[in-house]
Amino acid sequence: IKEYSCVGEVIKNESIRTSFANADLTNIKFGVNKEVGYQSLHFVDFTNANLSNADMNKVGCLGCDFTNAILDQFTITNSVFVEGNFTNGQMKDYEFIDSWFQSVEFDNANMVNGVFNNDVLIDVSFMDTNLQGTGFLKNKEFRDFLAVGEFHFPQTHNFMNNYVCKNHGICSNN
Repeated sequence: IKEYSCVGEVIKNESIRTSFANADLTNIKFGVNKEVGYQSLHFVDFTNANLSNADMNKVGCLGCDFTNAILDQFTITNSVFVEGNFTNGQMKDYEFIDSWFQSVEFDNANMVNGVFNNDVLIDVSFMDTNLQGTGFLKNKEFRDFLAVGEFHFPQTHNFMNNYVCKNHGICSNN
């Protein structure tokens, strides 16, 4: 958590380096199939891209922007997302498995019939997000790490998740 917190500060001061904005990336596969290693996708712009039926396996995605992207049947496994933006994204029948999401925004997204399974969610925002039919299974949050007393942070850090969303029992406003 400490490492990604520091990396987050660097990411905020960087800019997009690669653009797939408005691209049709249907059925694309990112990542590695080996036992060791990750594919780095840093500072990539996926705004308004179509990533339907795309797969990200063992990807390190830092500072990536998925604003307004179409992510139906999108799969993320064994990956890390830090300072990512999925605002206004359209996701149906997606799977996020065994991955780490820190300082990621899913604000105002339409995330229907998906699953977060065995993921770490730290400082993740679901503000006004439709989570109808979405499963949250065996995930860990920052408070789970605090419970074992492993981390000590100054009061200036707030790593709690924002669940002011709609159509799900996890939402704080239901």
